[in-house]
Amino acid sequence: MLETFLFVYGILIVAGSWLMLNGVAEAPIGYEDEDGFHYATAPVRADRDARQADEV
Repeated sequence: MLETFLFVYGILIVAGSWLMLNGVAEAPIGYEDEDGFHYATAPVRADRDARQADEV
């Protein structure tokens, strides 16, 4: 009886940890202030190519 309880409890802990880790991994990147949430901008390929052309 105790072994079954510990087994089921362990499965719940592992499943909960897995779900929480996946939730954190998919969280948006940015910051929040009084105006709301602002997503971080990702560099665009055209911007990167333009910066590399300027360096040459």
